Amino acid sequence: MPAFTEYQVLNDKTWVKDKPYVFSVDIKNAGRYALYINLRYNEDYNFSNIWVRTNMQAPGEKPVSQRFNIPLFSPDGAPLEDALGDVYFRRFPAQRIEQKLLPFDATKPGTYTFTLNQEMRTDNLPGIERIGLQVRAMD
Repeated sequence: MPAFTEYQVLNDKTWVKDKPYVFSVDIKNAGRYALYINLRYNEDYNFSNIWVRTNMQAPGEKPVSQRFNIPLFSPDGAPLEDALGDVYFRRFPAQRIEQKLLPFDATKPGTYTFTLNQEMRTDNLPGIERIGLQVRAMD
């Protein structure tokens, strides 16, 4: 059962390079958690992947940053996960694709802030409709 799930809608279905998306997650119990990045995108997205930087700010700690190359389409142009018409959904990491998790340790209860930025070589990424974050307890 997810401890947290939230989606944010992007204005004009475009992810602007200098526009971070911030998620505040209230973690009630210390422990090990898994992080998922969820994307909803459409046929206007012109790349086979997306580079995303995540910054995690734990209560009273320095931020931790990590960069991910998230594949969205296979080499033949097919979406890697679910599609409904010309709208595609991608959960990263996906068990059948990456076969790994993005674990983190919540050392104490409190509000953990996650910031997502796109790091592609273009300022505007049309075709990204929503960005989501999900946190699940691993215990």
